[in-house]
Amino acid sequence: HPNQDVWYSGATASFNWSIPNDVTSIQTLLSKSPTAIPTVSYDPSVSQRTVNNLTDGILYFHIRYMNSVGWGPTAHYKIQVDSTAPEKFTPSIITRGVQKSISLNAFDALSGIDSYSIAIDNSAPRRIKKDDLLDGEYVIPTQNQGDHTATVVAFDKAGNHTESSAVFSSSTIIPPIISFAPESIKRGEKITINGTTQYPASRVEVFIETSDGRVKTFSVNSGLDGSFALDSSEINTSGTTYVWAQLVFTEQIKSAPSSRKQVDVRDGAIVHASKSILYSLSFVVPAIILILGIIFMLYLGWHKFFGLKRRLSKEMQGTVTDIHKAMMLFKDELGNQLEKLEKTKVDRDLNKKEEKIFKELQKNIDSIDEFIEKKIRTIK
Repeated sequence: HPNQDVWYSGATASFNWSIPNDVTSIQTLLSKSPTAIPTVSYDPSVSQRTVNNLTDGILYFHIRYMNSVGWGPTAHYKIQVDSTAPEKFTPSIITRGVQKSISLNAFDALSGIDSYSIAIDNSAPRRIKKDDLLDGEYVIPTQNQGDHTATVVAFDKAGNHTESSAVFSSSTIIPPIISFAPESIKRGEKITINGTTQYPASRVEVFIETSDGRVKTFSVNSGLDGSFALDSSEINTSGTTYVWAQLVFTEQIKSAPSSRKQVDVRDGAIVHASKSILYSLSFVVPAIILILGIIFMLYLGWHKFFGLKRRLSKEMQGTVTDIHKAMMLFKDELGNQLEKLEKTKVDRDLNKKEEKIFKELQKNIDSIDEFIEKKIRTIK
């Protein structure tokens, strides 16, 4: 019993003291009175006393010394003993909307209730002070649908405890609702999202899936009224984007996802024009290459058919050279267009379709030189 202000469950207490040299007698007493005068005398060599089988309640140990002058003042030491557990109790479950609480009503006649330990099913118990409860109630964390058991242990101020339990059922966790998300934004802007949930001060995870299939996750806590709001990061991929939300209480306890909101992410005017050029080139370039190839094949076939390949005049050679120059100019122009598109690619990620077209154009341009060189060697 080292602290006079603390309750202990032990029924044995030990006291010891220091004896001045001139002490000739000692008197002690254990009583319920805080101001009693000791009456039991001991030899001055006694410096310790152990008391067993202490009764529950508040007791006081008293001691005084005597020397040649007489008896000195009395010292008093308080001990508080409570070896009896709290009374049996039955916790009750209270339901308010989607929230459940346990009404804790344990009683201890002597030292009083100090705290409760509460565990839901097989979860780790949580210890909470009685004084921290609001109106004697503990709010049960949201649980998955089904039956659950709340195990409650009541502790008195001496550490004695009594255990009880209560069974309750939880309904399906209601998903959050996204009340606002814009129908469309420009690429590079953020998406502002507002929503509500019936679970105040809860964690809400918001998911944004862009047109390239990537999903970004944002976390926000709902307010005391259940509302939540957030701004996403910048959306840099144009196309159809989907937004939805989910309540997350633990890794195992979650709501179903909310319904999805669709947001159209549009390109700006410059980007839209660049994409139009890209789509046009994807059809025009292969067609031009095909036509030029047919012209060359017809030209070579005609000369081979008449056996005139070796007698090409300087004028005909000049024609071939002119065609070569024309194709090189065309190649240069395509190169300029692709250089502009390359800069666009630096500013933003191309989607899968754009990336495919871009690579095909690069391949077609790279093949022009090879095509011309091969045909020129053929007619020489």
